[in-house]
Amino acid sequence: MIAFAAALLLSAQDPQWNCANPQAQQEMNYCAEQDFERADAELNAAYRTAVAGAQQADRDYARDAGGANDGPGEEATLRDAQRAWVSFRDAQCRMESFEARGGSMQPMLDSGCRATLTRARTAELRGPECPGDAEQAQLNACLNRLFTRADAALNRQWQETLTARPASAEQLRTAQRAWLAYRDAHCASAVPSVASAEITEAERLGCRTRMTEARTHELADLAAMGE
Repeated sequence: MIAFAAALLLSAQDPQWNCANPQAQQEMNYCAEQDFERADAELNAAYRTAVAGAQQADRDYARDAGGANDGPGEEATLRDAQRAWVSFRDAQCRMESFEARGGSMQPMLDSGCRATLTRARTAELRGPECPGDAEQAQLNACLNRLFTRADAALNRQWQETLTARPASAEQLRTAQRAWLAYRDAHCASAVPSVASAEITEAERLGCRTRMTEARTHELADLAAMGE
């Protein structure tokens, strides 16, 4: 009975966070952390699925190769890659949070960065939504639809971010123009020159879609921060 009463007292003392419209910095920090935890849960589910797929691929290979051992398999390689990615994410976001080092905003910047990179990694683990065994023209049409959808989501978030941060509108426009130029240049150069025109188009569409989705999350984080 005493423990129950103590729990009620602690519950009554907990602040009521409004993550739909956070105002105080402590509230923003809490909401950013909650957003990261949601993203991390999605990543863990995608990772478990990817590991199961890699384990099955290893079993299939072992059967077809007659038990030959030619080094680490898909599961071991995936686990190594995931550990390396976690180290990268945490180091990258720690560095980005140093923009507010020692200040009350630092936890929010760190959580926001980790949520953005985590969602990008989840998309990588889930793989493309378009069937890989389709004819190249059909695959490109599917990839183009995905990019169009991502671009529309980016444009919607862009308008919301401008509305949330009117005093920073000019700086946001300058940054967005620079980002668009960077995205297009990066995706144009990220394809091997020996690839056919259709494969080149598929790779560029996939690259632009991934970068566009990541940028949409970055703009959402900026909008949540307010002025």
